[in-house]
Amino acid sequence: MTTRGAAKSKRREFVQQPVGQISRRALPENYAKVLQVLKDRVRAAHARAATIANAELIALYLYIGKTVSKQATSAGWGDQVVERLAKDLRAEFPDMKGFSRTNVFYMRQVYEAWAASDVSVQQLVGLIPWGASSCAPL
Repeated sequence: MTTRGAAKSKRREFVQQPVGQISRRALPENYAKVLQVLKDRVRAAHARAATIANAELIALYLYIGKTVSKQATSAGWGDQVVERLAKDLRAEFPDMKGFSRTNVFYMRQVYEAWAASDVSVQQLVGLIPWGASSCAPL
């Protein structure tokens, strides 16, 4: 037998058996409780993932706004350059939403508004009631 054949014979083959209808009486006594715990855990993990994703997107948008603002000041970037930047970002990340010309200008405006504030942007992001916000698609 070749090495390849030996490797195949050592692998276990798992065959998924069709699942028939199981009556509630046939299920283990703790099944409903275990199922509820698992469903709660999935929901909690999904909520945490959405919160983290939203926080990261806000940080990204503020970074883009900061970059555009600084380039406008130091390198004289005008509307046409920002329009091109938005177009190039959309081309590079076609599955991502949020890189329209208008949104990139909004990112700059939001950054400039918060940069002039005495409150840290990180603190403000922490105050957002994430349960009420829309979740980023996962």
